[in-house]
Amino acid sequence: MQCFMNLQDHRVTAGLSLSHLLIHDTRANCPIHANYRTPLSFGALAKPAVTVLLAIDNYKPKGLEHLLDFGAEREEDVADIKVSVAVGELKVVPTAWLYDIVDIVNAVVHNVVTDEVIMPKLPARKEKEVMQKEEEKKEKSRALFDTPFGPNIAFDLHVEHPSIFILENTSETSTSSFMISLAIAASASISATRDIDAALGITDIRGCRSSPLAKQHPPPGMMDAITPFDVNLNLHVRDDMQKVSGTLMTNHDLELRVGVMDVKLFSNAMYHLLPTDRRHLIQDAKADEKKEKKEHREKGERTEREVRKDKGLVVDIDFKAIINSVSITVVNDTKDFEIPVMQVVVGDMTGDVTRRSGEMDVTMHMSLFAEYYNEQRTVWEPVLEKWEVELTVHEDPRDRVVGVFSVDDV
Repeated sequence: MQCFMNLQDHRVTAGLSLSHLLIHDTRANCPIHANYRTPLSFGALAKPAVTVLLAIDNYKPKGLEHLLDFGAEREEDVADIKVSVAVGELKVVPTAWLYDIVDIVNAVVHNVVTDEVIMPKLPARKEKEVMQKEEEKKEKSRALFDTPFGPNIAFDLHVEHPSIFILENTSETSTSSFMISLAIAASASISATRDIDAALGITDIRGCRSSPLAKQHPPPGMMDAITPFDVNLNLHVRDDMQKVSGTLMTNHDLELRVGVMDVKLFSNAMYHLLPTDRRHLIQDAKADEKKEKKEHREKGERTEREVRKDKGLVVDIDFKAIINSVSITVVNDTKDFEIPVMQVVVGDMTGDVTRRSGEMDVTMHMSLFAEYYNEQRTVWEPVLEKWEVELTVHEDPRDRVVGVFSVDDV
């Protein structure tokens, strides 16, 4: 691990770097095979695991104790804060041990963060003074929130080719595995007036057969279940978080190849990933939630989730999505050679979501085409001719929904 801090005129820089980081399962009598007892691995031999850089510009601190003091009483010291995080090669092998990690985190949060502090009972007069001061602080905070103040914050994150391995059975020495790899680049900036700009790029999204024990992954080819493609998302928030606009785009056509053995692999992986006791806990939680909801309705009450849903959105939205065609090819890979079975193509997908003055409009357009492979004639034959589908939904402030659905044969 390496770290540094540099103090210059009107500028503070700090950094932290970890060369390698492993999380290893060392439990005795663990049902997971030793080959798969490292569910999380950061970094490689020549690359750092995690690197964090912090830079503070245009700031005149009185001392080190004031570096992180951005209180409302010091709004004249507006600073520019830049945080960069880079994650080296990340390998994720989901196993049932991840549930234990979640339990540990939940226990820490419950005991440290959400633990209530027991305060001694104050006299009525003193308690009134304390409550009055707290209310004055809240009023001051609300007034300050309506005025431009605070630093300009910029954040960017880079995760270099994380790999997620789906294992059919983690208790076996050698098991079938599927790899999903990609690269992540995210950035966000928040101005002093609380305008937010965010961008997310997920590139080289790929899915193929590979093992976490392999030193090198197979190169991209025709046998990939997911042909590499990119997804880009942009988001903009303006006018004190009252206007939201964004776009979602892909760079080229998406080609998915679904094999019978791949479906079997994922089915078995999900079965082994969720232990029996966890499965029972989820079922009991769903049953309790359903029972509570029924009791509330019988009493004429609404659950907290239903009340939150009724509050609705108060912001204006303008979102657009443009997705290239998606082709899904089903193949029979149970034999020594693959035989195509069926292909479905969904193309020219566009979507718009707009919301103004409580009225929301949703428009979606796409084309649909399907064909099957005639093995005897070795040709593709149509199952569904190409159709153009368009859907329009309108919702007014009184929660009335009007929809129009149209289908045209091309």
